Amino acid sequence: MISYARGLVLKHGDRLMVFKNKLDEHRIQFEYTDNGQYVTETIGENYRAIRSGKYSLSQSPLIAGGTPDEEAFVTLPAHIEPDKEAGVAYKTKYIRAAIRERIPPCSLPKLQEMIDRVYVGIQTSQNHEFCNFLKPSAPTVREWIRTYKRNGSMAYSVVDKRGIKKARRRISTKANDVLDEMIQKHYLKLRGESVQTTHRLLEREIRAINMNEGQDLKCPSLSTLNRRVNELPKMLVDRHRYGSAYAKNKWRYSMHGDQSTRIMERVEVDHTMLDIWVLDPITGLPLGRPWVTILIDRYSGYILGLHVSFYGPSASTIASALRMSIEPKDLLCQAIPGLQNSWTVYGVAELYVMDNGKEMHSHRFRRIGWELQTDFIYNPVRQPWLKSSIERTMMEVCRILPAQGRVHTPIKNSLAPDPKKTATVLFDDLCDGLLMWAVDVYPLRINRSTLTRPIDLWNEGLQSTPPVALPHSTENLDITMGISMERVVSGDGMTYQYMGYNSLELRDYCRGNNRTFRTEVRVIPDDISYAFIHLPKEKRWIKAELVRPTYEFANNISLLQHQLIRKEAGEKLTQKNAEEELNNAWHRLRDRWSLAVSRGKALKRETDLIRLQNLTSARLLNKPGLSQSMEVPEASDALKLNFNEITPFKSFRIDEE
Repeated sequence: MISYARGLVLKHGDRLMVFKNKLDEHRIQFEYTDNGQYVTETIGENYRAIRSGKYSLSQSPLIAGGTPDEEAFVTLPAHIEPDKEAGVAYKTKYIRAAIRERIPPCSLPKLQEMIDRVYVGIQTSQNHEFCNFLKPSAPTVREWIRTYKRNGSMAYSVVDKRGIKKARRRISTKANDVLDEMIQKHYLKLRGESVQTTHRLLEREIRAINMNEGQDLKCPSLSTLNRRVNELPKMLVDRHRYGSAYAKNKWRYSMHGDQSTRIMERVEVDHTMLDIWVLDPITGLPLGRPWVTILIDRYSGYILGLHVSFYGPSASTIASALRMSIEPKDLLCQAIPGLQNSWTVYGVAELYVMDNGKEMHSHRFRRIGWELQTDFIYNPVRQPWLKSSIERTMMEVCRILPAQGRVHTPIKNSLAPDPKKTATVLFDDLCDGLLMWAVDVYPLRINRSTLTRPIDLWNEGLQSTPPVALPHSTENLDITMGISMERVVSGDGMTYQYMGYNSLELRDYCRGNNRTFRTEVRVIPDDISYAFIHLPKEKRWIKAELVRPTYEFANNISLLQHQLIRKEAGEKLTQKNAEEELNNAWHRLRDRWSLAVSRGKALKRETDLIRLQNLTSARLLNKPGLSQSMEVPEASDALKLNFNEITPFKSFRIDEE
């Protein structure tokens, strides 16, 4: 209780204010004890400051001399047992009777007379609530009165403390220190021991101390250890045993929430992998599960933009989503039939809140903020509740997907369908459906707590918010979100993933400078029909178009589609055993050349024999005018009989191989 009288002392921060006087019916005056400064306030202003916490009560004139009891109830307790509440009512009958009759606490005879009168009145009234209480003595009532006044006339200060007062510890100081040490060493650590294991280690430690130091310490029981662990702060226990991220997530509390006051003041960005498989709209090949990046206005809950791709969270996907949210969307809405509402979102927001990923801290992504003249802040790691609106939106977007191709959560003893086989939704149809959801469905969702809709808050905000700004060009965003690499560039252009890029400007640059040079190149993953090439000497980027595409529709596909088409073509060649056929043909050709070489060598040997035949001195003897050569005698009969036993052999030349 507070009374504006002599003896009232208030605490303002670390300074004390003493009540001096009451100037009139409404104004009061306090004096600071440190420098004597006077403060004049109305009673209403001072009382509101006390209730708000600006001032705190240090001493009240209603509190008698002495220090208030530390364990007394000076405020309304959360719960009190009926018998203890009856005891408080029984004691206050004697206390208030003594105060009404102005009996001094030191006058025991007068107190005894008052006690007799009050007790007779209680017995006469036949109040069953007080039938079990005995008549107190005068010294007991005197102590009740002193406790009552010492604690600011709070009735709950005289409650029976038995069963409420915290029992003192009965273990020795040394055993208590060992108990705390074992809890800290074995229980309060990452993946620490259980309470029962910690108690076994405590018993071993107590035995070792008694043996080594000659003491007779009694080991605390398992119940004592359990009670001591339960007294520890739960968040502290979880932080030590399971990590800070787990403790923050489990014991998080939302206090003030977001403080956005208008639209386009705070925009939240997040990613999620959709629970559905989609097909390529050109080839019909299963592409997999796409990622979606969504931007949502925190104040209204209105979706500002989204981007669907297969590249996962990265600076490129966020840059693409930012570009989509900034540009006016009238042409986009006209291209999608069936939209009922207009998408009136465009322009750059004041602040973008996104995940604390490593790629978001890159120099390239920082330059996006400079280019758009906006600010980026990063949500703390593993604390998604700080941007709850976008997290709720990510949950909603997965609920509106069709059943065909949906990815199911594994269930024990149940065989989930293969989403790759059940997928029937094309990628283009998925994008159209998500845009219809963002424009026609989600803005009409009713918030059950505020009974408002995002589209209503957005339209109201458009009337009271200044016009938003648009960048002069989005080409720098295209360059920023491209895949960066180094390539050798010449007058014939550059090559990436078996695709060639060139332009007239690049050809003229190569003619006027180096024929070939190595530089940075950036390819847009969502559209491979063009690439950006950095000119080292001129310090600028030029745009190069795709030349000689490998298929007729290459000008309108993404890098992932290009890779999938090449993969599918490779699988078809594998099914046809194309590599084996090529190897067989190559070996047949090699054998054919080997045969041709052998025939050539044989013909060459025969040619040498023909050229060298009859080139002996015997030809000179056959010239006219010279004597004839001797005739070779015929074989004898004995030689003819043994002719068959002679082993034939092939003639050879020394220079043959």
